[in-house]
Amino acid sequence: MILLVEDEVDIGVLIVRVIQEEMGHRASHHVTGRQAFEACRSQAPHLFILDYGLPDMTGIELHDQLHTLEHLSNVPTLLISVRQPPQRELRQRNISFLPKPFDLLRLQRTITKLLA
Repeated sequence: MILLVEDEVDIGVLIVRVIQEEMGHRASHHVTGRQAFEACRSQAPHLFILDYGLPDMTGIELHDQLHTLEHLSNVPTLLISVRQPPQRELRQRNISFLPKPFDLLRLQRTITKLLA
């Protein structure tokens, strides 16, 4: 299962459709970091795809919170954003980054690589 946190609903619906219909993975979509964190208390996603500019926190802050949960401490993260997040913070946390707008084939290749 892939956890997507994207506050732009249209983009979230498109990404979930690609993940489910074209890649054959299950996906859940949340629009805030708080919703995603609460959902992850009982779920164990294999990948996080997080928008950097969420309404209640940054994607990096959410990554840090999710990784405090023991069952999620090794889940890889893909950060997506129009804005370039601080490279140092991405490297320190081993977070992959894909700038928006992105090609859907590139998204699929990145997801496949992170799930391998």
